[in-house]
Amino acid sequence: MKKVTYHWMIVAALFFVQVAGVGIVVNCYNVLSPAMMEEGLSASAVQTINLARTLTSLPVGIVVGMIIRKVGYSRVTVFGSLLIPIGMALRSFAFSVPLLMATSLLMGIGSGCVTNVPVNMALNNWFYDKKATASAIAFTGSSVGGFVFVQVATAIIKDMGWRQANFVLAVITAGILLPVTLFLLREKPEDKGLMPYGAEKAAERSANEPSGAVDQNAGITLSRYARKASFYWMILTAFLFGFVNMGIQNNMNIFLKVELGKSADFTSMIYSIVMIVMIFGKLFGGFLFDKIGMNATNIYNLVIGLLCLGMIMMSGQAAIFAILFGVTFGLRQGLCSLGPPYMTAMIVGRREYSKIYGIIGAIFAGGSATGPVVGAMIFDHTGSFHGTWLMYGALTILMGISCIAAVQSGKGFSNE
Repeated sequence: MKKVTYHWMIVAALFFVQVAGVGIVVNCYNVLSPAMMEEGLSASAVQTINLARTLTSLPVGIVVGMIIRKVGYSRVTVFGSLLIPIGMALRSFAFSVPLLMATSLLMGIGSGCVTNVPVNMALNNWFYDKKATASAIAFTGSSVGGFVFVQVATAIIKDMGWRQANFVLAVITAGILLPVTLFLLREKPEDKGLMPYGAEKAAERSANEPSGAVDQNAGITLSRYARKASFYWMILTAFLFGFVNMGIQNNMNIFLKVELGKSADFTSMIYSIVMIVMIFGKLFGGFLFDKIGMNATNIYNLVIGLLCLGMIMMSGQAAIFAILFGVTFGLRQGLCSLGPPYMTAMIVGRREYSKIYGIIGAIFAGGSATGPVVGAMIFDHTGSFHGTWLMYGALTILMGISCIAAVQSGKGFSNE
């Protein structure tokens, strides 16, 4: 029986970071937002409040790698773990759009310090082999957290309203993030006297090379990569991943409840289906990336993405189409959090991954912020999400093209 090493404790720690930092903070907003609209806010106003959180995380994501080098990984992630629940708690007492946006700014700074780039830095540092599998397990935390705490939030909203639900979620978020970042999470295996998982096998594979050693810092530099076509295809890919996927996720409940007139229980059920299927979607996505490669996995993502949009467009005809949308979108979302960081790591290597993914991750966050707002604006102006779904469909096709172009034009960079 193989000994379980601290590498998998890191995966468990990152799993719980995702439970709270994404599962609660991001996914539960989708059940809070329809309740917020009952206070008189428009769909675009609700999404703009969320936009403030995501946009704030952009500059933080770009510079967080440098900040970590200066003050240390643990200090930065603990700071983020404090700031997120503080922002959430204050949101329960904000009664205007500017104040709600201000609380989102705090949450955005916190998110940039503990999720996205710090999570992917740890995964890239701790794993040579099984990187996609480890990432998939860690990222399922957002789906598990979303599924569990969407139910909690829905129940509290029914009894006491969205503000009380939000405050309870803030307390839970602090209770998860702070112990994990204080006591479990570490940036590099060297911090625990270990080597990256799979380093021994990598050494065996390189035994025939003249040096006979594993170059743990192989990869292209940011300055060189910024002059390559792959960099710009990767920027477009990351933006579209965020724009389309978060655009669908953040607007689906508003579409079902407001446009189609479905009950809160029905919309919560569909969202729960998405969260449950997303768990298996991420694990399956990690398996696909490890076993069949990036290009084949990206083609799968294109097909399932178009299928889920077809299902949501037919959701008004029968409930079964809404359920099928939940299943297909859950499978598609399983690749959303895995795609940009895994593709970046495989293309650029370890040398300056944190610098490069700081930019790619910020672009992904920018797409995640703007996609929901643009989709909601189309609804506010036309009274229907039909145009929104068509736009996301066209961009899904473009995303499939950009994924393959980024990989093909980036071959060989990880070994420089």
